[in-house]
Amino acid sequence: MTVMSVADAFKLDKTGLDQAPWLSMALFSPDRIRLAIPFPDSIVIVDTTGSVLHTVNFAQFRLQLRKLYDWSADDKLLFHAEKPIEGKRGRTDSPAAYIYNLSKKELSLVKSPGLGAPRFSSDGNWIAFDKTDEENKPYLWVSRSDGTDEKMIASIGSMNPIWSHNGEMIAYRKWESGKTNLWLYHFKTNREERIHSPGVSYFAFSPTDSLLCFLGGRALFLMNIDEKEMRELVPYPNDSTSIAEFQWSPDGTRIAFVLCTVVGELGIIASSDIYLVRLDDSGIQKITDTPKVIESHLHWLDEETVVYILQ
Repeated sequence: MTVMSVADAFKLDKTGLDQAPWLSMALFSPDRIRLAIPFPDSIVIVDTTGSVLHTVNFAQFRLQLRKLYDWSADDKLLFHAEKPIEGKRGRTDSPAAYIYNLSKKELSLVKSPGLGAPRFSSDGNWIAFDKTDEENKPYLWVSRSDGTDEKMIASIGSMNPIWSHNGEMIAYRKWESGKTNLWLYHFKTNREERIHSPGVSYFAFSPTDSLLCFLGGRALFLMNIDEKEMRELVPYPNDSTSIAEFQWSPDGTRIAFVLCTVVGELGIIASSDIYLVRLDDSGIQKITDTPKVIESHLHWLDEETVVYILQ
């Protein structure tokens, strides 16, 4: 198995993009062979040869990028941006959600205002997002990718949605009585379902099956949604270590995760390594040994290559 930094995998040193200040917010394309690197005034698309394929220049739209959120299977980028206010230097309006179609080179405003944490469905036709009411309380919504046919699907406190691979479910966190719980919304039955007690910090659907992996407390759990079965995939290590993040392999049979060593009362990360766990219960494998390096933002380029961003 090959493990390398994103800078090496995409040969970013050829163009100096390995020093990009927002590299940690870069997005990988669904086909896994392109990388979108955000800047305040642009988005640069590169391939694994280090070649710049496209640059989205926000100056022509009078926009400043705030955050890059998602890249759809039909080659659209979803992001938050804001416009400078005329006559007020350094002042901008409230961020709005935009979509840039890389194939058509067209920018469009998502008509629904106030979108938070927007995510594309697998086909790129729908967006899930949280939106706050007048009292700043979040609810979960979906709309078509242009912002039309908006519909609220989950009640107060719902946020941070992600789609299942087939678009039949959305997983999200819900703030309840001072705690964060993990919930599912089922489109077939139009119902919400709570699936885990408080403490969920990171979660992701399998790319191939109705499986949901999540960090609960400091352990890694796997839930078979169809069978209503949940098991501990990676147990809580110890008080000096913590699982920071994970990523599914493309075929859905393995999960790579980052195990951090933490020090002090504040839990400051001192170092980290990447591990691999297989869903067939064949054990956990350590695949890096870098005591002075902190790896983050894992991604699988293919079935045998994991890349990371060096902190």
